[in-house]
Amino acid sequence: MTDAFESFLAEMRAVPCLAGEIPDQLEAAFEITKADALRNKHARSFLAALRWVAGHREKSIVERLDAILKLTAFEGPVVGSITRLVGWT
Repeated sequence: MTDAFESFLAEMRAVPCLAGEIPDQLEAAFEITKADALRNKHARSFLAALRWVAGHREKSIVERLDAILKLTAFEGPVVGSITRLVGWT
């Protein structure tokens, strides 16, 4: 089964104006996070949040990128409510 984040990257690559550097850079960051998640619980939580955001295909690519931006800008290891943080109710 394909990971939700990998599917999100494929969606981005299918859009000509988004294909190229953006999904490549996100993929590189995702791979680093996956490696960190093997030994760090905060990285595991962040990875789960990324997958949760990416899996919301009813949201546009731009909405999901905005949510990822909010996740990466959040300062702190614990997110009480991802839906509240990204503004999806």
